[in-house]
Amino acid sequence: METDYWHSLDKESPFRINPKTLGISTAITKKGIDQLKARVFEGARNVELGFMGKEKGSLGQGGITPEMHSREEREEMRQLAKINEVDLSTHASVAVGSTSGLTQQGFKDEERMKAVNEIKRTVDFAADVAQGGPIVVHTGEFNRPIYEAGEEFRAYKGEEEKAPVYFVDKRTGDLKGIDRDKPIAIARKKDGKYVREGGKLQIDFKDYKEIEEEFKKLPEKERQDFDNHAEKYFYNKIREEEVGRLKVEGEHFDLQAKNINKQIEELKGQQMMFESMRGKDLTQQQIEQVKRHNPNLAEATDEEIRNALKNPDPQIQALQSNVESLNVNKKYYEDGAVSYMRSAETAKAEVANIIPVEEYGVGKTADSLAMSAIYAYDKEKVMKLKKALFVAPENIFPEQYGSHPQELKNLVLEARKKMVAELRDRGMGGSQAEKVAKEHIKATFDVGHANTWKKFFKRDPGESLEQSDKKFKNWMVKQTEELQKEGIIGHVHLSDNFGYYDEHLAPGEGNVPIKELIEKLEKHGYKGKTIVEWGAQTPEQSFRVWSNTLGLSSSTYKMDGNWSWTDVQGSYFGRTGSPTYLVGEDVPSKDWTLWSETQLE
Repeated sequence: METDYWHSLDKESPFRINPKTLGISTAITKKGIDQLKARVFEGARNVELGFMGKEKGSLGQGGITPEMHSREEREEMRQLAKINEVDLSTHASVAVGSTSGLTQQGFKDEERMKAVNEIKRTVDFAADVAQGGPIVVHTGEFNRPIYEAGEEFRAYKGEEEKAPVYFVDKRTGDLKGIDRDKPIAIARKKDGKYVREGGKLQIDFKDYKEIEEEFKKLPEKERQDFDNHAEKYFYNKIREEEVGRLKVEGEHFDLQAKNINKQIEELKGQQMMFESMRGKDLTQQQIEQVKRHNPNLAEATDEEIRNALKNPDPQIQALQSNVESLNVNKKYYEDGAVSYMRSAETAKAEVANIIPVEEYGVGKTADSLAMSAIYAYDKEKVMKLKKALFVAPENIFPEQYGSHPQELKNLVLEARKKMVAELRDRGMGGSQAEKVAKEHIKATFDVGHANTWKKFFKRDPGESLEQSDKKFKNWMVKQTEELQKEGIIGHVHLSDNFGYYDEHLAPGEGNVPIKELIEKLEKHGYKGKTIVEWGAQTPEQSFRVWSNTLGLSSSTYKMDGNWSWTDVQGSYFGRTGSPTYLVGEDVPSKDWTLWSETQLE
């Protein structure tokens, strides 16, 4: 892209970035004023201040948080940036993790609100120090199989058949995972009845893929019963057998309890009968009745029965002992019936409330981003800032939702919808609410993170490595172009790697198609900042990623066609010591200082 820094005598460079929009990140591992000074003295036009700590900060461990900077320190940073005409952006703590609230136990709103509060206090800092601009937020929302993100990618051969299927109970946020390749036993049915052959119930074993194909063949109305989610149908198949078993067990135990209760009532009746016959002369009919209801007296003679009933206490006591024993059994079966029935109802309710992890997780993330953006909007208005404070979710790593460009786009759009709804509830008009949401939720697109999808890119049979690399490059350029054309991108992070991990090489040192990406962004009207992120360099040499990029961008920043700015920085006039224009703790060594030790500010 053409810049007002480009000169006709400049030689062709790998890519061109306007130095006015190019900046560098700095991880705040100590009080931010010193690190900001270092970037200012290096000549950076734009600086992104990123935090490492969360919750209660730790100065000694480098876990610096926004709240560890007092009002005075914030004002000092703001003035330093203003005087030196440096634009600032901010990065919420990288330790925040998921804004969806995901934990090892599932999705928890209390954890999600911790993330929102981290963003809010970064918003406060950004309002005080940067006076607006992006607040970058990582979006590692939840795990999902690589192939689900895009048909061009696979984590390993057969991932479609082996990767876990994740579900969430929307009432509790509990996360459940089931292996796709693990067959489940399903009783065969025909016309709603179980199939038996030779009196034996027929069982089929099916994995996820088979059940998914079965779901696709169902009538539309039946698919709607499962919200058109094959995952929900699959989970229902797993649990319906269990629900049926629990229900049958409950009914069986309930029947047993009822039968025992009948026996108890009969024994109590006999007790009453014996009591009513105490000391009386029995008729032949009463004797027959006693024999009929008391098996232990069935063979007794009439005389033996008459003698026994003159004092029936032993008989009554024996019956009472049986009643007590049956009461124990009755309670066992009653409790069992309740337990089985309750478990059956719980399982049925779980099936009814189960949803795919993406549906649940995206909703929670969108809510968190919208909540944070509303706060940023309110803060901006209260402080009468000239620049919009906007929340800028960033694509992270392929294994987590939000990394794929289309996932990032989805998060931004869903968050905007929620923000629009909140603004309209406040009384704002629909078109104005949409405009405000679009201004306050925009993505940070990290080209280095996007390039790590390369290791999962499918190579077609017979396709050369060069052809596959070209296809991936075209995919990445096309995705970036689409995001920019649709107004998703508001901020850009620039670093390089070789497509495996986010190593943060200096731009031009890896295989990220930076030139093409920058050209597409510029072509479709990108006006935001481009922040170079360091990481594969020592802190003392971190500025090189920025100066290298300037050198690549324009030979105006080179001594001649063969020298780059980094060469000048590393050795100027034959010297290799610490540059005298750097002061404070960021100087690698203090072999030269003013006699008075007065800082050069």
